[in-house]
Amino acid sequence: MPYISNQFPNCKLIFIATGAKFRPKSLSFKLLLRIVRWRLFPEPSKIISIFPKRILYFLYGMISPFANIDEKWSYEKDRRENLRAVSKMTIKSCREIANMMERIDNTALLKNFDNKTLIISGKSDNLMPATLGRELKSLLKIVNFLKVMAVVTLVYLIKTPLTRLLNLPNKS
Repeated sequence: MPYISNQFPNCKLIFIATGAKFRPKSLSFKLLLRIVRWRLFPEPSKIISIFPKRILYFLYGMISPFANIDEKWSYEKDRRENLRAVSKMTIKSCREIANMMERIDNTALLKNFDNKTLIISGKSDNLMPATLGRELKSLLKIVNFLKVMAVVTLVYLIKTPLTRLLNLPNKS
């Protein structure tokens, strides 16, 4: 993002379910990140193959709770795809991701963005809570902030062209 912002100062940026740093609200996810960093944690494929789907779905729900009945189909699809993707990962790559999540902080970089920006945060997002979106808003100079029930429903909730949300001229 910093490269795009610097190379194309007139481009408009859209941040969806993000912040300057990764600080999930979910205590279960924070615990999972710490466990993954331990050297004794087994390969994800072994864990996923040991537990019945019912238990895996319960554990997944503790990390990323289901929020809205209208999004159940999307949540279940994401859950299946996420568990499938995690089962293919090595423990080394999981540790690298967990370490990066722990260290990442783009606060200093974001203060220099002059681009018009739209930030979309999910009200009930436990992994990237709306508070991180508000913090991101405070760092940027030209910004609109949109808080939705859940980012998954964004397609259904936004009937306003993004150009209007960004206060940009509509070129269509």
